[in-house]
Amino acid sequence: MLNYLTSKVSNGCLQGFWSPDTFLSIHDYIPFPSQIEDRHYSNLIRSAPGGTTEIMVHPAYVTPALEGLFSDAHIKTQEREVLTRRSLLKLAEDIGIKTVSYRFAEH
Repeated sequence: MLNYLTSKVSNGCLQGFWSPDTFLSIHDYIPFPSQIEDRHYSNLIRSAPGGTTEIMVHPAYVTPALEGLFSDAHIKTQEREVLTRRSLLKLAEDIGIKTVSYRFAEH
């Protein structure tokens, strides 16, 4: 749905609202992973097209309460561990990707 909506917005901006040019998720490549590995996000980063790309993530510090809510809570821990490794940021920098937050879009 978000891919459809962002495809209808030119230059990522519509009436003062900012949106990325592309929206990616690890689930675009691995529908229901049983584990998250560095290579999954490395491949995702390498596949990002030009322009602004948002990558959806759901990292977490898993607590007993969270485990009770999500059957895939262990995936959230693995995702946090992968995403906080310096090697992923270095890969992005090495291939010319500039990381930003939504704060950059504020005027």
